[in-house]
Amino acid sequence: NNHDNNNITHHNLATSSMFTKEDLDAITPLQISTYLTLKQRETIGTKVLCAKLKKRRYSVIDGGRTVCRVCCMPRLGRWSGEKSKSSSSSSSSNELEAIECPICPVLKKRVLEKILDGCM
Repeated sequence: NNHDNNNITHHNLATSSMFTKEDLDAITPLQISTYLTLKQRETIGTKVLCAKLKKRRYSVIDGGRTVCRVCCMPRLGRWSGEKSKSSSSSSSSNELEAIECPICPVLKKRVLEKILDGCM
């Protein structure tokens, strides 16, 4: 039955949720720029940045002048302690610590999805 064969094939297709961190790490900056236009990368990056910045634990490092070497989007940091709204003084428990770029994994996942779809 041809219909049953199509279902079997459909269930064996890979999806982006099946990939590990190592699979994502294998995607290179060249692949990101080949599979995603600058506009697509900026749109994805802006969405990720906005989502992170809505959480008050995160902030842009160095006013956005420090960027990720891979995606060229501003680097984020996480506040190491609770930000005190009542105190204007800075304390050592309130330092901004750099974090791994949250945008690159999203871009890499999008590249993998495009590779799976067989399109550029």
